[in-house]
Amino acid sequence: MVFAWIRDKKRRAFTAQPFPESWRAVLKNNVPQYAWLTELERARLEDDLRIFIGEKSWEGCQGLVVTEEMQVTIAAYAILIALQLPHDFYPNVESILIYPTGFSVSEEKPGPFGTVMRTTSHRAGEAWSSNLPVVISWSDALAGARRIDDGFNVIIHEFAHKLDGRGGVVDGVPQLPEQSDYDRWEQVMSRGFQFLVSHASAGIPTVLNPYGASGSAEFFAVATECFFERPVALAATMHDLYSLLCDFYGVDLASRLASRAISPEPALIR
Repeated sequence: MVFAWIRDKKRRAFTAQPFPESWRAVLKNNVPQYAWLTELERARLEDDLRIFIGEKSWEGCQGLVVTEEMQVTIAAYAILIALQLPHDFYPNVESILIYPTGFSVSEEKPGPFGTVMRTTSHRAGEAWSSNLPVVISWSDALAGARRIDDGFNVIIHEFAHKLDGRGGVVDGVPQLPEQSDYDRWEQVMSRGFQFLVSHASAGIPTVLNPYGASGSAEFFAVATECFFERPVALAATMHDLYSLLCDFYGVDLASRLASRAISPEPALIR
C-alpha cells in the first residue's frame, strides 16, 4: 500500500510540468501516428510516456550516449500500442538498452553426436517475457519510425513481445479480457499465420513482413507492426486479422484515417 502511494506520487510529479515542446517536436518528426490521435489521446500519450521515461533505466551500448530523442521516440511507440490497454507502464520492462546500430548475438545449440553448434545472428532488437531488458538498435528504430509505409518498426515489434509476455511466456497469445476470447484469437491468428507461411514460402509478397512466418510469437509482433503502420492495407487484405487486432488494441485506425481523408500508405501489395 505504501509502495503504491509512493509510486503514484512519483508519477504525478513526472506529469506536473508542461510537456516540453522539444519532446513534442520529436513526436511530430519520429512518430507519424501521433497525428492520427485525438487531442485526448495525445494528452494521455504525452503523460504516459513521461512516466515511462522516468521509471525505466536507459543505457547506451558501445559508447552510445542516450538522448532525449531516443527516449521520447522509444517511449512513445511503447505507449502508443498500449494506449487503450491496462498496461501499467510495462512492469516486465525494467530497462532499455540502445545500440547505435544492429548488433550480433551468438547462441550455442546442441548438434549431432554430442557436439555444440555456435550460430551468430544479426538483430535490430530483442525482448523476452521476463524482466530482462528490451534491446533496440537506434539506427533501425529511427528508420522504421520515420518511414510508415513499410510495416517495419522494431520498437513496436519488441514491445509487442512484451505485451505478449505479460502472462509469463511469449507465444503469440497475449492476455485477453475474457476466456471466451481465446478461441477466436486462436482461429484468426492461425489462419493468418498459415496464409503468411504459404505466401512466404512461395515468395509471394503480402502486407505482412515475411519474418512473421517464423513462429506464432513473431507473427503477432509483425501483425502489430502492420496494424499500427499500415492499418488501411491490413484491413483491406486481411480483414479478420485486422478486426481481431482492433478489438485487442481498442482502436480502429483504418476507419479513423478514412474518415479524415488521410492517406498515409502507398498502394496495397496484392
